Amino acid sequence: MTQLEAINKAFIMLGAAVQNSLSANVHAMRVAMRAFESSKRSVISEFPWNFALRILQLTPGGFVPPSWLYSYSYPVNALVLWDVYREQGQGTVHWEVYDRDIEKLKYETNGVVIYTNYTPACCEYAMDLSIEEFPVMLADAVVYRLAGDMAMALTGSENMSRSMLQKYMAAIRAAKADSLNHRNDRRVQLGLGAGQQEQGGERE
Repeated sequence: MTQLEAINKAFIMLGAAVQNSLSANVHAMRVAMRAFESSKRSVISEFPWNFALRILQLTPGGFVPPSWLYSYSYPVNALVLWDVYREQGQGTVHWEVYDRDIEKLKYETNGVVIYTNYTPACCEYAMDLSIEEFPVMLADAVVYRLAGDMAMALTGSENMSRSMLQKYMAAIRAAKADSLNHRNDRRVQLGLGAGQQEQGGERE
């Protein structure tokens, strides 16, 4: 789904006219362009979706306050920081998605640096991606969220806004259930047990 397709789907839900271009000089498109990125990022931030999850060994550096032992640079392309831990390698995946027991570390961040008492340290985070890279279920969730976020500006109806956001939450719940139901598919493909660490190779 492209950005224009997502916006036009939201327009249809709200009874607004569809547009042929993102640069269309009409009120509805101006509202959509202001709201789109925020709506999309809200979907990514709801859950550690596998398609947006990234793994990184943190880079030391910067001032260390007295209450911590180490300072690390915050991932430059991170939208949401999910976990900081000691394990390394591409086999490590978010505990909630893949049902693994990993040693999560106590940490503090201000969005620029991350402080912990451990070295080395790794993190899992969500990367902001274009809607073309979203799975279908989550692209649909973006449409509902966008419609909910635009509803007051385009329709003046609180009921319409509430209805769209309710559909958004239902779509998110369904996507979470699907993600959790398939969280161990990768291990099954590799012949690993649900609690075992994957060794090497790329995650899907």
